[in-house]
Amino acid sequence: MRNAYLGTEHLLLGLLSTRCAASDILVNLGVDLAALERKTVELVGARTRPLKGGGEIDMNSLGAAFDRATPRLNQAFDRARIEAAQLHRDEVGTEHLLLGLLHDPASVAAEAIKSLDIDTRAIRDRVKNLYQG
Repeated sequence: MRNAYLGTEHLLLGLLSTRCAASDILVNLGVDLAALERKTVELVGARTRPLKGGGEIDMNSLGAAFDRATPRLNQAFDRARIEAAQLHRDEVGTEHLLLGLLHDPASVAAEAIKSLDIDTRAIRDRVKNLYQG
């Protein structure tokens, strides 16, 4: 997206672009992933901070990506770790990342999800159900 930062919207778009626990949960709830992607991109376009001078960022480097992470994205990662721990998981999965994105209602990712009337409580319940039984 040629943004000068890495935000919650980019993490959400990544989750939507691949088959993973997070995208499976959304699909199973009847979410139109393409519509959620369009809404997220639309919201980003209204507030983006583009790269200056057409420069390139080496986003293949994990360090470079995290150097450009917004405080909200860092909070989402922290919350994902907490969510995983509360579910007695040693590793953070995409489902925990999705829950982390929902934690801050002012984030672009959470705003995109809410704008499509996606039931965030149902998302949380589906994640919890992954570990029961």
